[in-house]
Amino acid sequence: MAGKVGYECVLTLGGNTVGKAQDVEPELTSDEIDSSTRDGNGWSSAEHGLRTLAATLKQLWVPTDDAVEAVVAAFVGGTELACELKDDAGNGWSCNVKVFNLSWPQALSGSVTLSCRIRNEGAVTRLSGSS
Repeated sequence: MAGKVGYECVLTLGGNTVGKAQDVEPELTSDEIDSSTRDGNGWSSAEHGLRTLAATLKQLWVPTDDAVEAVVAAFVGGTELACELKDDAGNGWSCNVKVFNLSWPQALSGSVTLSCRIRNEGAVTRLSGSS
């Protein structure tokens, strides 16, 4: 069975499909809480702490695009956006996010892009589509 390719995945922010996205890099992480004790026979152990879903994304700069407008407005206003990161079968993650680290790279010989980092605000739900 062949794996998925990036263009088969969908990112929506604030109900808008981010169709101009070039690179989306989601990451789920957990704080690591050391639970090692002296009776562990020389082995460490750890527990999960707080979990985070964060993603960096780069999209083409099209100021009139609804997704671009939603990202900029959420950053400027400090507001949340509904977010879904999923593949074409509907598998992925859903949560509200806040926008951090907004940048607007303007390469001399490349496309102008809008880059940002998003991070969950509260619970993250796993989406299970049809596979």
